[in-house]
Amino acid sequence: VLGTTVGILHRPEEATVLTDQIIQEMTRSRRWSGEIHFIRKDGRCGVCETVVVPLYDQQDNMVATIGLNHDITEREQNQQELYQSEARYRAIVEDQTELICRFRPDGTLTFVNGAYCRYFSKSEEELIGQRFLPLIPNEDIKRLEECITSLSPENPVETVEHRVIMPTGEMRWQQWSDRAIFNEQGQLIELQAVGRDITEHKHADEQLLQKSQALETFSNNLKHLHRLNTTNYQNFELLYADYLETGCKILGMPTGIISQVHLNSYTILSVRSDLEGLVAGSEFELKNTYCAVVVHEKKTIAYTHVGDMALMHAHPVYQTLKLESYIGTPIFVYGEVYGSLNFSSTQVRETDFQPHEREIVELMAQSLGRLIAAHQAEIERQQAEAALLESESTLRSFFNSSALLMGVVELLDDDILHISDNKSTADFFGTTPEAMQNRLASDLGAPKTHIRRWITHYRESQQSNQPISFEYDHTTETDTRWLCATVCPIPDTTAPHPRFSYVVDDITDRKLAEQELQRQNQRSQLFSEITLKIRQSLQLEQILQTAVTEVQQFLKADRVVLFQLSFDGWGKVLQEAVVPGWPIMLGQSIEDPCFHEEYLDQYRQGRVSNICDLENSDIEACHVEMLQQFGVKANLVVPIQQQDKLWGLLIAHQCSNPRPWTNFESELLQQLADQIGIALAQAQLLETETRQRQELARSNAELQEFA
Repeated sequence: VLGTTVGILHRPEEATVLTDQIIQEMTRSRRWSGEIHFIRKDGRCGVCETVVVPLYDQQDNMVATIGLNHDITEREQNQQELYQSEARYRAIVEDQTELICRFRPDGTLTFVNGAYCRYFSKSEEELIGQRFLPLIPNEDIKRLEECITSLSPENPVETVEHRVIMPTGEMRWQQWSDRAIFNEQGQLIELQAVGRDITEHKHADEQLLQKSQALETFSNNLKHLHRLNTTNYQNFELLYADYLETGCKILGMPTGIISQVHLNSYTILSVRSDLEGLVAGSEFELKNTYCAVVVHEKKTIAYTHVGDMALMHAHPVYQTLKLESYIGTPIFVYGEVYGSLNFSSTQVRETDFQPHEREIVELMAQSLGRLIAAHQAEIERQQAEAALLESESTLRSFFNSSALLMGVVELLDDDILHISDNKSTADFFGTTPEAMQNRLASDLGAPKTHIRRWITHYRESQQSNQPISFEYDHTTETDTRWLCATVCPIPDTTAPHPRFSYVVDDITDRKLAEQELQRQNQRSQLFSEITLKIRQSLQLEQILQTAVTEVQQFLKADRVVLFQLSFDGWGKVLQEAVVPGWPIMLGQSIEDPCFHEEYLDQYRQGRVSNICDLENSDIEACHVEMLQQFGVKANLVVPIQQQDKLWGLLIAHQCSNPRPWTNFESELLQQLADQIGIALAQAQLLETETRQRQELARSNAELQEFA
């Protein structure tokens, strides 16, 4: 390069401009320094740090320059890469949806990303240098301080959850992962944290806990209801008192009332309260009670704080008793509002009435309705029997005035001859009792399908010499009515054809109520579906079959059976729901030599047997052998009590593989066993009532024979 200009060392596009800049600067300040791009020997471009100093002659003319060049190409490249790397990482941090920050041990922020700024609706300048601890509630600061204190070089990372006060005043939950940064002496100098908002997750956890607690409370309430349904009371006064005491305890309310409503009159049948003026037998105008809305709308009504309802301030009950909280539900008897079951307090409830509280009150009212209806039916039966025993004229009066369709017919080969029918039957056919006498059913307009059905049931009754009951629908041009008929043979050797009595009850309202209940069940949770299906059925065999079918489907068990015990500890499988391919136990009598009296005592006391793996269980070998012949690998057994007596067992089998039974499944099976026990008691009551009706029908027939 000797003998050439320095321009050959520079990039051509910079050489002239750079030379002029250097000369101008040296003329002004006698020195120039800066960075110059130069061309290397291999043609690549480099960067050097250059200092240029001029040399002058005696006349102070610049005659030459001295330049010092330092190649800084590598340093520049490293610095450029560092800038690019920092930009990339900053972009990553800024693009994160998580909240990222760095802060000193005293909580002073030294860095925040964009998500952090957006979350708190503040700029980076507003946040940097500020302490975030004032945003945390005092009761949560200790948790954060304990987290920071626990950090060490050996354990530099911890996770902590705490609340934070937003600029709007809203309280939200955050979860932070804090990483401590220590100096060479092991001293904490800074923390880097990554956080996220977990408010929705916390709310979901709280809701799940509340639902779990509500389910547990409802389960306990069902046990109270089971006790009420299975207790034998000497009179309704004791029954009402127990229901009210139980309801007040469940709801935590001091006042409970069972009332009867007739037209516009409200009568207290039973009351549990310390309030003056509330005594059994008291009568009020319905409009002056909270229950007026219950009766009018035929549904549960609840008030958490009456004082907050301006329209209720002038209500007579609020004016006189200051009842602040109230829940009432109608008692239905034969589909009509009989009265109400209600609970109240002069204190404001801390929370609204929960769904499980509403449901238990409604279930109690339903139970009262069934008991009242059964009691009324029993009274009606006794009154009818007494009337029939008085005289044949009383019998005829009852016969003609009864709302039931009643009569006597002769059975022909393919038709039915009406001998005597009451007025209700005549009204049903749109004629008179006299016009129906000695008329064929086909002449009266009865459909052939109905005639064939009746003939079939008449013949069944004749063959068994027992009353036969059946239900059917009767459709006309205007509507469809559901009827329940009972037919019974009448011994009469003088008649040319067999004679029968019949009684038909219009059960349309009950059927419609059952259909509505079924629709409600479809919207209810599965447990309510199963228990209500069991409760609403009146046929014992249907009850038991429904129970095993629903339990088997819900548990997805390979087999569910109902096992009825005999007095000696043996038993028989009455009902079974089993997956095809596994042995069938239905109808089999089981004699298990290992089933000792001690097991019966344990089941009487409510023992639940939970065997997850039969082969590895500690039960006796003979019992294992008996179960294995039916392919059982795991079973769950709960007792069925009927009026405090051990009736049998509800058993779930898993045959395909061992199965760990959950507490929920065990509790569900126990609750269903309780419901089956109630159903058995109801079936027993129905059987008794049917037998009494049969005796009444025979008495009727004998009176008519001698009339």
